[in-house]
This record gives sequence, structure tokens and C-alpha cells, in this order.
Amino acid sequence: MRRVRRWLASSWQSRSWERLDGLPLPRIDRNWSERASWLPAALECLALARALRDRQRIPLAVAVTFALVPTRSPRGVHFRSVEEFTAELDESPPSLMLLDPEQLDPAGHDDPTVRTVHPGIFGLDPADGWRAELREWRFPDEAGGEVFRSVLIGALP
Repeated sequence: MRRVRRWLASSWQSRSWERLDGLPLPRIDRNWSERASWLPAALECLALARALRDRQRIPLAVAVTFALVPTRSPRGVHFRSVEEFTAELDESPPSLMLLDPEQLDPAGHDDPTVRTVHPGIFGLDPADGWRAELREWRFPDEAGGEVFRSVLIGALP
């Protein structure tokens, strides 16, 4: 997990987290290129990144992002299990991210394109500080186009 440690330190020191530079799972371990490994590997890396972030006292949220298959209209949180969630994943592997805490804190924004997801779906306890959210958006120049969707799972500092 040296790659996670190096990425975390580099992102923090270079401020590349401000550009949302993430660390895709296959760059951590090539065995994690397969879709079936994405969720367990992402949660393992997220727990490690959280522990490293806390140890280094980095005042940012740490998260893993999953891209979902685009849709024609917003769907909201309609998955209720890991199986339903993984059926929605698109072809892009998840990435570890560092974020401004307000980007992951539901109290930090009032955005109708963001919906809270119960972290228990992923086996995480919100009492332990885990957060999850679904984001849905259209690009402004594509008013009638696809709705892009992603899920962020993470922890505030």
C-alpha cells in the first residue's frame, strides 16, 4: 500500500487534490482492474487512506468515487444493496480522492443534485464517521443529454 501512502502525501503537498486528482484502483494494484474487485478493494484502500490521513493530520475528507452508468433523467438513490449498486457501475474503475470537507458534508452544501446514501449499504457505520452520497448532473451545454452520476464514499477529517 505504499502507492496509497505516496499518493496521499503527494496530493496534500502539491495541492493536486484541488484539481480532483485521484488515484485509480488499477494504479494501486493491477489485480484490481476487474470490476468484481472494485468495491472490496476500494473500501480496503479507503480505510487505509483514512488511517494515513488521520495519522498525518491532513484536514481533508478522504473518499473513493465510483462512476455510474449515465441515464436519461435523474434517478436518485434507487439501489438498496451492494448487488444493485454494482450493477450500476460504468466502465471506469473507482478512484481515491482528497476533498475539501464541505464537498462531502451534507451540512456543507445545499445542492439538489446531491443525495445522501446510507453508508450501511456498503457495510460502513455512519457512527464511525463514514459518509456516502450520490451526485447527478448534466453539463450545461447538454440540457437534453445524459445525466452523469457518481457515488462518493468517504470520511470527514
